[in-house]
Amino acid sequence: SRKQRFFRSLLVGDLQVKSMAPAPAGSYAIAQQFVRERPIYGTSLALHRNENKVAYAVTGNLAPASIEPRPEPKKIKAKEAASVVAQELETDVSKLKCSCEETWLPIENELSPCFHVKATCFDPFGDWYGFVSFGGELLALFNVASAASATTKGYQINPTRTPELEALTLNALGSPNVLSGSRTTIWGPNQTQTQGQKGAFDFPPTDEEFDEPQLYYFLEFCRDQGAGIGKNFLNRFFAAAGFNPMNGTVHYGGALDNAFYSPNTGQLYFGDSSDGATYSSRSLDIVLHEFGHAISDTICHLGRARKNDQSRAMSEGYSDYLAATILGNPVIGDDFMPAYARTCANTSKFPSGFVGEEHAVGTVWAGFLWDLRNEPTIGQTGADLIVLQSLTFLGPWKTILQGLEALVQADRALFPGPGGKGGTHEDRIRAAFKARQR
Repeated sequence: SRKQRFFRSLLVGDLQVKSMAPAPAGSYAIAQQFVRERPIYGTSLALHRNENKVAYAVTGNLAPASIEPRPEPKKIKAKEAASVVAQELETDVSKLKCSCEETWLPIENELSPCFHVKATCFDPFGDWYGFVSFGGELLALFNVASAASATTKGYQINPTRTPELEALTLNALGSPNVLSGSRTTIWGPNQTQTQGQKGAFDFPPTDEEFDEPQLYYFLEFCRDQGAGIGKNFLNRFFAAAGFNPMNGTVHYGGALDNAFYSPNTGQLYFGDSSDGATYSSRSLDIVLHEFGHAISDTICHLGRARKNDQSRAMSEGYSDYLAATILGNPVIGDDFMPAYARTCANTSKFPSGFVGEEHAVGTVWAGFLWDLRNEPTIGQTGADLIVLQSLTFLGPWKTILQGLEALVQADRALFPGPGGKGGTHEDRIRAAFKARQR
């Protein structure tokens, strides 16, 4: 009919009915969108009919006519595409139970011809969907399996702020009895893993094993809650930066009275106090701080300089700020090593020449960032965006003055002034910095 022809003119390719199924209100038919006899991944249309066979709704997600199929390069073989997925999963292709079909993957305003590899794997566990271009490039990889979950008892923040043990759910596990999932894996002090029993990790705080499920819960919190700051910048960043899985180790002997992120291994290590009274893995503020180091290092290698360098001081300040803004509390370290606790809500000033111990100078930088967050015309969302964007303009061996200019440049990029001149908050950023100078 004329209506059908008009409807099809709005779409790229054709629709083919793939299935029909009953529904509580009648039935529905599912159509798949095709281009050159290949399906477009993620597209479908459902036509709903009531019991009298009268159509009453159309739902779905279709690719418009404006989206262009990319030119098709010379194709690798399907088994080579499966090998690309296996390599990314760090396993042997012989250990995958997989199938492979040609498809189109929508990427921005184009359709990329590729292989859709469906692979079942037990290490790492999951039903993996991989999309490999005909030229052999991995375009996307994700786990579509329903993840397992488990339970434990632990602290919501840390033993000082939230002293009561609460029931916690451990989501996105590959197995309900192993603290390893597609996003997070936890290790004990000797690279061993505590085993759960029937989906429960029931250990009292007096047991060494208590800290493994506690840290798993915290790192999943980092991913879930941290992903939303800066208008979901970190969520997009995690997907692009290969943060899967984030490995954490508890009771690490090399981090006595400390915790740290290792740029070389991409892992987080959490130590205990030398008197055995407190544990860094039990403090969400500390975990978020170290997670912040992982973020700044992955974006710009900010901390990869010698001890007490200005870039390392900024790295400490950025990490304090990220932990504080996610929790909505400026204090860092009030439970673990409380004698050395810091707060972003400070009025400290930079030392002469910005020379000093990196944590001390970093506290001033964190306070400066917190000032921006408290500035009414900027607010939390604006400050988070400016802070995260500024990291993209930095790198190792950068000075604090260069850090200031990175914040200004971020403001110009995110919040351009009238006519595109300067940034909306540039004057306030410079004034807040000046107030921190002696």
